[in-house]
Amino acid sequence: MTACDVSEDMLHQADRKPLASHVRFFVADMRHLPDVGTFDVVTCIDDAVNHLLTAEDVRLAFRSVRRLLKPGGLYLFDVNTITTYRTFWSQTAVSDCGDAFFARVGRTPPDIPRGGEAQFTLECFRHNRSQWDRSSVDLRQRHYDEDTIRRLLSQSGLTPVASAGLHESGTVDRHINEDWHTKAIHIARATD
Repeated sequence: MTACDVSEDMLHQADRKPLASHVRFFVADMRHLPDVGTFDVVTCIDDAVNHLLTAEDVRLAFRSVRRLLKPGGLYLFDVNTITTYRTFWSQTAVSDCGDAFFARVGRTPPDIPRGGEAQFTLECFRHNRSQWDRSSVDLRQRHYDEDTIRRLLSQSGLTPVASAGLHESGTVDRHINEDWHTKAIHIARATD
């Protein structure tokens, strides 16, 4: 098994997990994956594709994955739906995690159009002895609907073979409805 992330810190976290000794880790941008072998399956889970803010960047990522797939290999990934951006990304919420708490400040208009750019700020407050340390990160994503994803896959040498909609509850439907589902799951096959 091989794992990739653009963040070296995230890979250090992953390397501490059980069974990490069976995984080869490398740092790379998904738009420019290095030659690390060919694979039967490549996954890209938890809306990483949405962090790519242009269709050209998504196309580059899909082509990069295609180059690493064996003929007939599968690419499985997910993207956020417009419902996620109109709810989760437009609302503010606080989570208490014991010695830390997080504030997610939605900065996306609740009427964001399909294909629009979304953003929120994540604030982390961690208790450190006698004081609270604060860190903050601004996140930006773009919405990509099913038709756009299918077109970009086809332009990248990948054939869309299945799509499914994921509800917040974890239930999966064999179709995608942007108004019901929080994520869209896609499977594509490497064109021979």
